[in-house]
Amino acid sequence: MRSSNVLHDPKIAQLDLLVTERCNLKCVYCFHKQRPLDMTYEIFEKCIDMLVDQFAEEPIFNFFGGEPMLREDFCMDLMSSLKERVPNGRFHFTTNATIYSEKMVEQWFKGEPPIVQVSHDGIHQASLRGQEKIVTGNLKRYIKDLSADKVTTRMTFTNKTVGDLLKNVEYFYDIGVRRLAHQADVTNEWTSDDVELYRTQLDKIYDFIDKHNDLDMIFCNCNRVNQSKVRDRQCSMGRELLSLASDGSIYPCHRAVKFPHFKVGDVFTGHLNRGKFPVLHMDGCSNCGAKPTCHQCFVANYEQNGFLETPVESGCHINIHENKKLAEKMNLITVTAEDMLYAEKVLPSFIGTLQDIADNNRDVIGAFGRKK
Repeated sequence: MRSSNVLHDPKIAQLDLLVTERCNLKCVYCFHKQRPLDMTYEIFEKCIDMLVDQFAEEPIFNFFGGEPMLREDFCMDLMSSLKERVPNGRFHFTTNATIYSEKMVEQWFKGEPPIVQVSHDGIHQASLRGQEKIVTGNLKRYIKDLSADKVTTRMTFTNKTVGDLLKNVEYFYDIGVRRLAHQADVTNEWTSDDVELYRTQLDKIYDFIDKHNDLDMIFCNCNRVNQSKVRDRQCSMGRELLSLASDGSIYPCHRAVKFPHFKVGDVFTGHLNRGKFPVLHMDGCSNCGAKPTCHQCFVANYEQNGFLETPVESGCHINIHENKKLAEKMNLITVTAEDMLYAEKVLPSFIGTLQDIADNNRDVIGAFGRKK
């Protein structure tokens, strides 16, 4: 394994900081492996020392977990340090909103407020995540104190709750949410009927948006098509995105942290080599019309079928439906019927080596393989 810190391009546009891997909820679909680990200030400083010359012009520092608000004082210390060391940096917080931090809100208003992403599953919050009353109350407070355009609500839906999407959109709108990201959990078994139900719900959501044009639904925003035309792949993991785990290990994204064989560096040795991740592409996507707006997850692929580059078929169809609706709104040429079946036509290709990442770790090499 090479010992140097290599591959300075492309620049790092976002660094996720897992300030703790503890959490006070047990969400039924959670992809994190909770551990009783907290990041130390030494680990944080070593990471910034290591990466400071590789950050993009305005990098995003995303406070993540676990639940980062369990360590509000530590987060405030890190924010102060980052303002000094990376003055052009911006802050994002991903929280379950079980904790409302008056101290954090007060500090945010001293400068440019960050983007706060609150995880909330609407009418299914109680069954999927828990603490519905507390989370809803704190979400309202964050919207009031930070403004609606600075708070994004992230709603995860499953194949069991997909039929209530419109009800959830209406619920969130009524409590003041104006930025909403809905994300499917595709790591369970979706049927064709489930996907079709999503398509019909999406039609209803667009009807609702037409009547409430102050609602920004992230994956229903026509500007997303224009902003995404130059994208050559679905995800920035290991490319413009890295994640610092609480123990000082560095991973290509926060979702990869629970897989030790995806580790690309650590702050104690100063080693970082993103290996093949920056050129990672999903199979069968080159001719798909939904490619510019696709948000398929490489690690979700790995969790579902054992291969990073083999997309989850239900996720493909979900993204195709989203792209088709976007294209209809913009009067664009959209995907064809043949595109709808591209997930079933994945072409085999050679297995890439990952010696730069993990000393020929067989688990890593296998993750980049393709099903034959």
